[in-house]
Amino acid sequence: MEKVNVTVSFDGDLASKIEAKIDSLFDDATMTKIQQAFAETIDPWTPYLSGNLSKDVTVSSDHITYNAPYSRRKYYTYAYHKEVHPLATSHWDKVAMEQGAREILEARVREILTRRVNELYG
Repeated sequence: MEKVNVTVSFDGDLASKIEAKIDSLFDDATMTKIQQAFAETIDPWTPYLSGNLSKDVTVSSDHITYNAPYSRRKYYTYAYHKEVHPLATSHWDKVAMEQGAREILEARVREILTRRVNELYG
């Protein structure tokens, strides 16, 4: 099936009301939940030996921070123990998205946003 791009524009007050409703869906708490879902979804691709890298993660509304002092080095390294996380790899976020995590994450984000819509307008 071919994708079709459609542009819809609204003038005046209606546009600002719609924009405000959309913006209200993506508050900091919701974005933090989405980032948490992303971290959990890509976890099987995160290197794991003792668990420090995989488990010591700080999530905020705009980023995920791996707190282990060696996390940057592991992100660019290409050899990993694969006993606990057989998918472990460098650039684990990008590889996870290429290997099927995108669909899982999209489903989780839909759930999060559906709950948010129900909270606000349900």
